Amino acid sequence: PMGILVVNLTGSFVLGILTGAAAHHALSRPWLTVAGTGFVGAYTTFSTLTSDTVRLAEDDRWGVSVRTVAASLTLGIGAAAAGLAVGAIT
Repeated sequence: PMGILVVNLTGSFVLGILTGAAAHHALSRPWLTVAGTGFVGAYTTFSTLTSDTVRLAEDDRWGVSVRTVAASLTLGIGAAAAGLAVGAIT
């Protein structure tokens, strides 16, 4: 789960940067769409996170499963917010 978490957090951060740049520095919407959904979407592994979470739950490793999802959501929102701040000033 740690590798999946790292990839998703870095993807959330990059998407935050792109969104901040689009909101504050006139990065075009088509470029945001291509970069955000195309490149960042291909890089992140949220489907793998879901699959891994189900596998952990099926193996009766509920604690790890819940912690993995909670960390991914909480830290992912934080990474996106940090990226948004960076994108706004760059």
